[in-house]
Amino acid sequence: MLGLPKITTFALLGLSLGTQFAFSQALSEDAAKGLEIMKGRTGQCVLCHQIPNNPSPMGNLGPSLQGVAKRMDAATLRARLADERSINPQTIMPPYFSTRNLSEVDPLLEGKTILSREEFESVMTYLLQLN
Repeated sequence: MLGLPKITTFALLGLSLGTQFAFSQALSEDAAKGLEIMKGRTGQCVLCHQIPNNPSPMGNLGPSLQGVAKRMDAATLRARLADERSINPQTIMPPYFSTRNLSEVDPLLEGKTILSREEFESVMTYLLQLN
């Protein structure tokens, strides 16, 4: 099985109109890492965005990520994740893969991006599966 990604299965339980249901989504190992980054302290995407099938509390300042891969192509999604300011200068979304025009940066973090290249690509892999 050379070249095939390892598959991790996530089973999430929730309530819908009083009925319990089970949701299973098979994610590649890289996409699963991306989801964990988005939900965790590094990405903190859940502070502003709804992530599909995530039972944890989430914010609603930004758009839902459900179907994001249908709404925009990979290049646009990549640009928005890297630095939304290049598309919307008034955004409150942090630049996850840019150090351009930042102010009041801790000297220990100066010149560093929020996400490493590997983390950025894992998040992109996950987002591109949301169609």
